[in-house]
Amino acid sequence: MENLSKKESALALLSFALSFVPLLIVAMYLPQLDASVPMRISQAGEVMRWGSKYELLVPAVLSILLAVGTFIMANRQAGRFKDEPAMASLTIKRYIRNALVQSAIFIVCTVVMLVGALSGVGIGF
Repeated sequence: MENLSKKESALALLSFALSFVPLLIVAMYLPQLDASVPMRISQAGEVMRWGSKYELLVPAVLSILLAVGTFIMANRQAGRFKDEPAMASLTIKRYIRNALVQSAIFIVCTVVMLVGALSGVGIGF
């Protein structure tokens, strides 16, 4: 990913920075949580499973690992098109878009899990 345009570099940096947002959100609220928090809530609002508050770190860490993996794969796939810089650029753009969407999804999931953990009620799945 050494030949990125300024826009692609900015989007890559943004998507990588967004992958850390779930970890920051959880870190802010982790001291306020009880030792066990509701991890699964039914549609009726009943807690179906209790878990450790540290289980909330799992999606946050997965967000970072998935972003790193996405960038590694982007670099690897773009390297296959050394003779075609346009194809390499398109490949990198696609992976950067995927990383942005992944980060947004993980942020939403983290917020939903925290709302359930903090309030004891949440969106039943």
